[in-house]
Amino acid sequence: MSQMMLRTTRCLSGKMGRGNSRLLNRITEVGSRGSRKNDLLQALILACAVVIANLFSWNPMSLVAADAIGIEALLELDPLDWSSIDPEKVVEECTLALAKKPKLKEDQLFRIYFLRGIALNFDGKADGAIRDLTEALNLHPNDYRALRSRGQIYGILRQQDKARADFEKIVKLQPTSGIGYAGLALCSTDIGDIDSGKKFAEKAIALDPDEPQGYLARSLAHLSEHNVKPALKDINQCIALSYGGGTPQAATPFIVRAAVFLDIFDNPTKAFPNLLMARRLNRSDVAVKGAFCDYYFKTGKYNMAFQISEQLMKEQPNRPDLLGMRVTCLIERNRHEEALQVAESIIRQEPRRRSYLHRGQVFFTQKKYKDALQDYDKSLALRRDTLGAMGAKAYLLAACPDEQFRDGPMARTLAARCCERTENLAPRYLMLQAMACAECGDYKEATRLAKESLKKADSSFPFLADYRRRLALFEAGKPYRFAPDSRTFDYLFP
Repeated sequence: MSQMMLRTTRCLSGKMGRGNSRLLNRITEVGSRGSRKNDLLQALILACAVVIANLFSWNPMSLVAADAIGIEALLELDPLDWSSIDPEKVVEECTLALAKKPKLKEDQLFRIYFLRGIALNFDGKADGAIRDLTEALNLHPNDYRALRSRGQIYGILRQQDKARADFEKIVKLQPTSGIGYAGLALCSTDIGDIDSGKKFAEKAIALDPDEPQGYLARSLAHLSEHNVKPALKDINQCIALSYGGGTPQAATPFIVRAAVFLDIFDNPTKAFPNLLMARRLNRSDVAVKGAFCDYYFKTGKYNMAFQISEQLMKEQPNRPDLLGMRVTCLIERNRHEEALQVAESIIRQEPRRRSYLHRGQVFFTQKKYKDALQDYDKSLALRRDTLGAMGAKAYLLAACPDEQFRDGPMARTLAARCCERTENLAPRYLMLQAMACAECGDYKEATRLAKESLKKADSSFPFLADYRRRLALFEAGKPYRFAPDSRTFDYLFP
């Protein structure tokens, strides 16, 4: 029986993430002692714990760590396997240790600030994480791990100048490592400098082909240019290299892959498992929570999305990407003036980005079509060929009930560009092009594109009924017009 248990454990170890590796080793240790009934029973219980943990995306080691880990272990174990440690316990132990600050050596003090900073980042407390990592860097200014962690957090908060400074220092300290270049790639892509983003990502991959961040950076650069297939290839490679990697950023590639399935392929069915994996890797990450908010909103579960949005505003009320989701949630609740205030705050924070799109969406729902078009144009002037702004503008030009704002040929050009950018894979942009063709009087092409859109749409796409009604209009030789009282559907899925 003990040999069977060992074979079962080895089988499990090949299927589980690294977060359960210590528990699996414990099963092997207990099961290999012999045939004593108590040992075998204990091993069986532990094995069942692993299976249950993976079925329900729960990491049992977080409970083991919470009881067992102390400051001595935190100071001695390097590196720590963060996938098996409770970050709240780390914060607690480090805070207790800092109460004895005069008695600590410099190296110990550095490590405590560093570890607490990482744990706070895991727990979604970015400001506290930056403070602790800065304290650590005041002690050891050239520690690349602290620089990397702080740079990544600055990047997430879109404080790209500060992030770039940390990654540039890493490049000077470790010119043959890909870590610094991967960080610079992410910074460049985020501010719209796609060419530099790709160049830095290629450099990172060339220097260190086993570093997952280089592939993540290149995938985001590809996505900024709407090159979907190479982006997915790089995301998959990033996941293959970093799965279960026990860092606060381990969830990021799963969030990106979920966004591709949700926003480009309009396929919630494939998006959701990636979001579940992201949550399993870092349940506290506000980016994970934001991704779920986005998912629930785009699948018509508006109450759930709004509840998450309320929580996120309490945790990080000034983070631009979360504020963008807040705008859409407020519009859905018909709280247009409040949505406009939030959209204005995004523009103040990020005047160089495509942030005018959110305000344009608010103007659209207020029937201020001229103002909406002006903001869509501002967004496109800042970042050309942005799908969201191109789609929103094309939708208004093709289907506005007010004739003075319709422009069929321009809508057709923009919609065709959206289809080209998404490699004719996105149902919503195929339908958008069908609407533009109908506005131009080309009902034969409109019918063909609408049928292709429905053919590519996943069965879980929440607005299939609307698309079928549009097809019926085109088949009858009629254009589509959105209602004067626009719905959530109108500004979200153009």
